[in-house]
Amino acid sequence: MTNKVIHLAMAVASVFIISCNRNSKATIEADTSASTENYTGTPITHAFDSTIDSLIGLMTLEEKVGMLHGTSMFTTAGVERLGIHELKMADGPLGVREEISRDSWAPAGLDTDYATYYPAGAGLSATWNPALAYTFGNSVGEESRARDKDVLLSPAINIIRTPLGGRTYEYFTEDPFLNKKLAVPFIVGLQDNDVAACVKHYAANNQETNRDFVDVQIDERTLREIYLPAFEASVKEAKAFSMMGAYNKFRGDYLCENNYMLNDVLRDEWGFEGVVISDWAAVHTSVKSLKSGLDLEMGTPKQFHEFYLADALIDSVKADKISEAEIDIHVKRILQLLHTVKSMGGEDRAEGSINTEAHFKDAYDIAAESIVLLKNDKNLLPINTAGLTSVAVIGNNAIKKNALGGFGAGVKTKREVTPLQGLKNRLPESVTITYAEGYQERYAPKKKAIFGDVTQEGVQTIDELDPTLLEQAVKAAQNADIAIIFAGSNRDYETEASDRADLALPFGQLELIEKVLSVNPNTI
Repeated sequence: MTNKVIHLAMAVASVFIISCNRNSKATIEADTSASTENYTGTPITHAFDSTIDSLIGLMTLEEKVGMLHGTSMFTTAGVERLGIHELKMADGPLGVREEISRDSWAPAGLDTDYATYYPAGAGLSATWNPALAYTFGNSVGEESRARDKDVLLSPAINIIRTPLGGRTYEYFTEDPFLNKKLAVPFIVGLQDNDVAACVKHYAANNQETNRDFVDVQIDERTLREIYLPAFEASVKEAKAFSMMGAYNKFRGDYLCENNYMLNDVLRDEWGFEGVVISDWAAVHTSVKSLKSGLDLEMGTPKQFHEFYLADALIDSVKADKISEAEIDIHVKRILQLLHTVKSMGGEDRAEGSINTEAHFKDAYDIAAESIVLLKNDKNLLPINTAGLTSVAVIGNNAIKKNALGGFGAGVKTKREVTPLQGLKNRLPESVTITYAEGYQERYAPKKKAIFGDVTQEGVQTIDELDPTLLEQAVKAAQNADIAIIFAGSNRDYETEASDRADLALPFGQLELIEKVLSVNPNTI
């Protein structure tokens, strides 16, 4: 990568701090400074075990099995006649996902499901601040309760093994020590609001390419020193109430039916008492998955009664392939979780709040402290507004909103400030801001996937610049005191279900940067 591109990367991170409202503070208050405080979670409750045992004794086999698989996109069945509620989940690494239809990925079309759009996990990790991790968890926990959720499918803490990973932005770090130091307070903060964290994706799930069937081979020392510390701390210290089994295989067995990982390590060695939830459509068997430690199957590609832990499981019990007593073990775990988060049991439950100024401030504080200045050899940053009369803002990313972008968990938010709008909010009115798109975000038609490709589902970018847009950008830069280019990736280009083939800047951005630099050396 050239020095010019490194200069750009530095600048994009630095300018982000000004992309918020004029009345926001850029400084972090003392109460969010780095802390040595120890965070310890509250374990799964056993206060209602006798009541739970009685409830299970009153349930039919069909009612029990209904609690072990999805009966809508993000819920499992309750038993109304016994006062057992649905288990309600939501995706959440970037904030509480918008509501979708019960039987499809189509948005529900509500006007009550707006939420705060928080920084990605990689942004939180750049703060190195456990106190902010707690703030993040507590803030999104309050929003989860305001949306009446029992489980938030977060945090995502897989080790960042490669910068090419489609979900690298979503995960915390490549450092197992920092990973656990951030995961624990996040989980504690979240669960302080009577919402279960679902820590994902357990484990060794570090690529999107072929994620549904790749067989990960890791020796025991590497597994223990790099891939498992954050998950272990999530159980032993944070007392996570649920864990999500990953798509991939590990040493020959899928993670959702991996006896070594789910029973031997997670439950017997670490003492996990919560619920193991599958990733969506990550289950491949009925009896084996349940006996290997899975509790709950979620997914979407077929009718809910066709899930492995649905009608097929009932048939297996009737055929004596698995006992009803085994079913009871898993039902009890789910009922214990429901009582722990106070969905059942009659205890006062946190009500939560959502879309508040306090939560917007939480998101801003995390983003502000995440800024990393990589290079500033011309001392262009921070921007000196004294004598500044004109700024050229260049790049599609300056106006692009990302909250609902990409494949995966999006957030429907009322407040997402683009970099261009942030600059308009912050720069004096005397400064003329000229915007030029410079490059277009364009994609070629998808080609048929070829097994063995670095990424089989990734988008193919069109990297030729439009001559007119390029000319407009160069002219804007030439006539400005300084130019600010917003380039790099976005949530549509870098997203779940595909990995990047390389780290090259997309959409012809490198050529754009070089052209702008040639006419204005004061380019960020």
